[in-house]
Amino acid sequence: MKLTTREKSALIMEAFVTIVILLLVNLSVIVILNDMIQTNPGLQDGIFIIKRSMVIGRTTISCGAGRIFLLA
Repeated sequence: MKLTTREKSALIMEAFVTIVILLLVNLSVIVILNDMIQTNPGLQDGIFIIKRSMVIGRTTISCGAGRIFLLA
């Protein structure tokens, strides 16, 4: 079964709208989490402690500036 040109353009438009909606949801989650972290000092300290103490076996994971480094 083949799609008509109108159906193809409708699918492309729906895909575009869906991508925009997903990007907006992603941005809103980031903003909400950032606001929660900024307003709750206990949460800030907890995240800092978790970042400083992540150890898997003999490898330490250091999370700095949003990056994950594996140190042997």
